[in-house]
Amino acid sequence: MRSEQEMHELIASIARDDERIRAAIMNGSRADPHAARDLFQDYDIVYVVTEVASFKHDPNWIERFGELMIMQMPDDMLDPPPSNDGSFACLMQFADGNRIDLTLFPLARLDELGKDSLSLLLLDKDGIITAFFKCIFRQNEFILRV
Repeated sequence: MRSEQEMHELIASIARDDERIRAAIMNGSRADPHAARDLFQDYDIVYVVTEVASFKHDPNWIERFGELMIMQMPDDMLDPPPSNDGSFACLMQFADGNRIDLTLFPLARLDELGKDSLSLLLLDKDGIITAFFKCIFRQNEFILRV
């Protein structure tokens, strides 16, 4: 299984290398340095993107994350109905045991992005995220809190 550090670097490097991705945010328990870690913990990731359609219509870009065992795209399902906020989710289980719940969120609707109680900013190419969050710094980590 890839380490947490390897996964953080992978998630950030994919975002850094793709011009369509403008920011990467990690939410949930993995964003909390004090939360207990376990083998079943996933990575809750939001990529703020210039547009969602090209990601949705060509899922081959996901191969950069690693060997997939299974992927679910709940926004392509009818039950439950999609959120209609323009976002698109990919729930991925990898052969090495890591899981990523990735949401692609359109930059044009950034003001509608829900704020998690604890988020870690992994990448912000344009300095756009800080305008929507009250920020604090802790041990060289950029922690975002609402």
